[in-house]
Amino acid sequence: MGGKSILIIFPYPHLAYSPTTINLCKLLKGRGNKVTVVYGFEKFWREQATRLDGITLKDISYSKRTIRVAKHVNKLVWKPIAKVLQRLSILPVYNQLSLRELLFSRIIKKALRTKFDDLIAVDSLPLYWAQQAQRDCHFVSLEVDDGLQLIGSLDTTRIKSVLIQSEERFQRLFGNAELRRFFVQNAPNFIEPTTRTRASTSLIYNGTAWTPFGSLDIIEFVKRYPEYRVHFKGNVHEHLWALVQSRYKDLIDSGTLSFSEMYLDDSDLRAYLADYSIGFCFYDFNHPAIAQRRFNYETAPSGKVFLYLSVGMPVVATRIRGFRFIEERQAGVLLDDHRPETIKKAVDTILSDYNNYSNNALATGRMFSFDESAKPFVDFISQ
Repeated sequence: MGGKSILIIFPYPHLAYSPTTINLCKLLKGRGNKVTVVYGFEKFWREQATRLDGITLKDISYSKRTIRVAKHVNKLVWKPIAKVLQRLSILPVYNQLSLRELLFSRIIKKALRTKFDDLIAVDSLPLYWAQQAQRDCHFVSLEVDDGLQLIGSLDTTRIKSVLIQSEERFQRLFGNAELRRFFVQNAPNFIEPTTRTRASTSLIYNGTAWTPFGSLDIIEFVKRYPEYRVHFKGNVHEHLWALVQSRYKDLIDSGTLSFSEMYLDDSDLRAYLADYSIGFCFYDFNHPAIAQRRFNYETAPSGKVFLYLSVGMPVVATRIRGFRFIEERQAGVLLDDHRPETIKKAVDTILSDYNNYSNNALATGRMFSFDESAKPFVDFISQ
């Protein structure tokens, strides 16, 4: 029996940095399904072209200029109009969407007119428009607060299944709805590392380097304690890069601080991480960009954490409830603040008992392997 034709709508430009979506595509293809992914929607700063063998990828995006104009018009024109419409209870869904989201809706509705056997909607915006098009679908939740205003307009009987990180996040979206659900973390497929990390003063931050993600706190730490070296692996936000060039160039010149934006797939990235001893994952909840999405960040561990663990790399991370398992399994240290002396204490604690922390990290990474966790979901879709 042949596989299904499966359409996945991923309403973001950064598909290359979504391990859940990429690994799900690979698993579905491995079951003989024909997989198509529609993604893009807007151009992403420092975006990375995506290639997945045997999977059809359709990058459909508005230009940066169009999105910039849309945001400007949204602020000056659409938001005031939407407030009036809300007070008058006119267009109850449209008046809750930004002009940018309305533009994205055009791409989604066009994709839904294609022929497919099964549909996977990633996050709430594609899910809402799938229902408007009378399409039943599976739902993958990554950014739990994106499109949250649409959830109340959904008919949950049209949702075939939900893949999400925890019961707490499911409850935020659907309350006590009786839906088939699968709990899967944003983790890589576990592969026993050929080279283990080792104790050293070489530390790493993998992922987007951005001030709300604590990047400046890490840089201040290494400025105070230059006996350590910190490497940032991933895209660097242009604002942060400007600060680095103006304030911390001496750290780069000395080799204490380094950056690499070269994209690596999971296999190459795991080998890359082996040269470092400890991985960082911070959130600045005082920053508006993080504070307004607090629940989303607090309740689902970042993919970078699971990548660190998968190679046996202990973690130093912000104390949030989504990271409790790190401390419980002694796979790293959680911080109540990001002061340089606090970071140093955590790093030294791990280095003083590195083999134990590293072995615990590897065991934890093995436990969360994506292919094992997602198998019931893939089996259900593929039947």
